[in-house]
Amino acid sequence: MKRVQRLARLEKSKMFTQKQAKDLSGFTRSQLLTWEEAGIIMPDRQYAILYTWNQLILLRILRHLRNRWTFQQIIKGFKNSRRPIDEILQILPKAVLCNFGEFGKYPDIEIEIQVHDLCNAENDIQEKIFRNVCHKAFPLIDEAGRQTQISVPKIIDEIKVLAEQNKIENFDVKVG
Repeated sequence: MKRVQRLARLEKSKMFTQKQAKDLSGFTRSQLLTWEEAGIIMPDRQYAILYTWNQLILLRILRHLRNRWTFQQIIKGFKNSRRPIDEILQILPKAVLCNFGEFGKYPDIEIEIQVHDLCNAENDIQEKIFRNVCHKAFPLIDEAGRQTQISVPKIIDEIKVLAEQNKIENFDVKVG
């Protein structure tokens, strides 16, 4: 029993509680549940309701999308996406832009995540320079026609500021 409790505490220390997710995403508990019911964000429910860092980034992106798009449009965008949600969640921390809206000849709403290949960077300094340029080049939100572009590095900065304001314990451990 004690081993299970220790494992639960360890798991909880690496993830964000529902209250922390609520504070950092800007959604209420019922709104978080709505995203879960829609199959967009599936928190871990083994010991408590816990969210990963990547899920938190996506929640913050969803918060900004909700300012312009309806819940149904956002759900449709994820269903039309060329990438499954699990893949989107996996690549989010490396992403530069999140594009949402109508693309191509046959416009239909979808989400597109742009990840620039930093593997070709010869060293960490080049990678940092590239990230810095991308960070400064894009506004947090850029709306053009039927598209919304969100700068993922700026979303991450927003979350860090909110974490500081909300005094989230072990934030660096949770981020990884």
